Amino acid sequence: MKNKIGQYAVYYGYGRQEELSFNDLIIVEPKAQDKASLSVLKQHGAQVLAYVSVMEITKAQMGEFLLEDRDLIITDEKSPETNDYGNYKVDLRTEKWHRYLMDLIIRLCANEKYDGVFLDTIGNLESEQVLLAYHYELHKAYRLLLKEIRANFPDIIIIQNNGLDTVFHHARDLINGICWENPPIGAVQSILWVKMITRRLIQQIKSNPEFLVMLLEDQNRYPLRTKKYAQKNNWLYYRANHDYL
Repeated sequence: MKNKIGQYAVYYGYGRQEELSFNDLIIVEPKAQDKASLSVLKQHGAQVLAYVSVMEITKAQMGEFLLEDRDLIITDEKSPETNDYGNYKVDLRTEKWHRYLMDLIIRLCANEKYDGVFLDTIGNLESEQVLLAYHYELHKAYRLLLKEIRANFPDIIIIQNNGLDTVFHHARDLINGICWENPPIGAVQSILWVKMITRRLIQQIKSNPEFLVMLLEDQNRYPLRTKKYAQKNNWLYYRANHDYL
């Protein structure tokens, strides 16, 4: 990374470029930006990452990407797996989806000059609904994607959102940081899990001091606790507006 990251922001809407530009790292939805707005975001030296959904598409996008049911993750009920928003989960082993993701990232980083990518929705690999038989092959497919990104862009910033249980082990040597979105800091039922993930992240930083850990919240559950937890561990923290808008 070119510069030390002291503070960051996440925003998926239009406008606010001048305000956001004073952060060291900015994660944006590229569909809401153009050449001029990206230039404003970078005017004070900020590094800007483009949001990329690695595994989720809407029903309308099925036709756009020429995907069929066989290209989706299938549940135990033999039907395509969806999330709370009704989005489908794409099978990362699908060649046409792999090529789409690579073409997108090449366009964002080579042509549009983003400094890296923010890989979201990869936490779906840890979903209990995904057939166990898929797990190893899907993790392998994600690692192959990361390796191809690195082969094309050895110096860009790659931040993975969530995927802290199993995905992290397949990705940690190929990414620059992890975003822990809405961590359940303060939730009694999650105390042991939070401790385990914290130890894992601390160990990763010991082995790679430049590795970023970013706590992110868009839900008003335990904001004060989460911010203090980030400060205690010398991690980054950002509290976004609802839906990051």
